[in-house]
Amino acid sequence: MFSQSIVAVSTEPTVELFVAQTPGPAERTLLVIHGGPDWDHTYLREPLAQLAGRRRVILADLRGCGRSTRGLADDAYTPAAATGDLTVLLDALNTGDTGDTCDTGPVDVLGFSFGGLIAQRLALAAPERVRRLVVASSSILPVPPGAFDGWPERTRRLAAEAAVWSDPSLSGPELTRAAAFAAAEANVWRPEALPDYLDRLAAVRFTAEWMRPWRAGR
Repeated sequence: MFSQSIVAVSTEPTVELFVAQTPGPAERTLLVIHGGPDWDHTYLREPLAQLAGRRRVILADLRGCGRSTRGLADDAYTPAAATGDLTVLLDALNTGDTGDTCDTGPVDVLGFSFGGLIAQRLALAAPERVRRLVVASSSILPVPPGAFDGWPERTRRLAAEAAVWSDPSLSGPELTRAAAFAAAEANVWRPEALPDYLDRLAAVRFTAEWMRPWRAGR
């Protein structure tokens, strides 16, 4: 269903993205940007794989995530850098109608959670490359202070994740993974859907590259 490849998107620093894609018409390309950001794309493969043939679905691990380049300096993990990677990726994968990698056509973009913020940046930085934008389980920054006041159920569901982030015994990918599982009930409110979601999380390749600059306030 998915073909997999490594695509070079930057030389300074050297960055290669792990990319999975389905067959489908180039003029109906859907670029999918995962969340986290210290996750990989795998939890989004289903049900998007069902679009294979009707759409060319492209899922990439952002820099520092999954099987893409890791070990970069903290200042290399920025939304602007991730956006630039995806712009180069679209050229490299020749998503345009002309067959010219320097003249790519517009694509549909689905950004999920943190990926929704990157998708918005991509639409602003390269509007000629984005035909339609779907922002899922995300927001538009900045979120106003008190935006979620008076929502006790949300506060209750987020308590478990907050406890994980404050646990001094956890660090690195172990912390990222534990936080993702602790936040599951906050991310999936339908009890019948939770077991499948937990199965998806179990297969995610968690990292902690973006967590370093985030916790340092960068």
